Amino acid sequence: MNKENLDEVHGELPDYDPLKLKALGTDDLDILSCTLQDAIIPIKAISYSKEDGQFKILANRFCWEVDDPENLGHRVHAGISFSNVQSVRQKGIDLENPDEMLTLLTMSYDKDIVHLVFAGGKLIDIKVNDLECYMADLDAPYPTHSVPDHEKL
Repeated sequence: MNKENLDEVHGELPDYDPLKLKALGTDDLDILSCTLQDAIIPIKAISYSKEDGQFKILANRFCWEVDDPENLGHRVHAGISFSNVQSVRQKGIDLENPDEMLTLLTMSYDKDIVHLVFAGGKLIDIKVNDLECYMADLDAPYPTHSVPDHEKL
C-alpha cells in the first residue's frame, strides 16, 4: 500500500519518514525494543539461516511516533534482521501453527543473548557473537482502529 492509497482510505496521512534503525549495543536495543513494542508477527514471518548467521522477522509494528488528528493508530510493515547469530531457541511457540500471531512485548540483551519476549509467556532467545540488529520500515503506514492500550492490563 502506498501513500496515495492511504489518502483515499484515510485522507491526508501525517508526514512520515520511514524509520531505519540499528542496534549495536544494549542502549540501542532498548530504543529498538520501544519502537517494536506491540508489533504483531506471524510465526511464518520468522526465519533463521544457520549458514548465513541471520535471523529475520517481518513485523507489523504499531507506529508510536505517528500523531494523527483523527486519533487513529497506524501500523507499518517492518523488517528486522539480526546478524552474527550462532543459535536460536524458542519457548512456547507452536511451529506447527505458522499462521499464529505473536505480539512482541520487549527485547533485551544479556551475555550475548537477545531475548524476544512475546505475550502469553512465549520467548525466542538469539545467541549472537556480537549484537548487530537492523530494523527498517518497508512501506507506508496505514490506519488502524486497534490501538494498544496498556492501561487495561
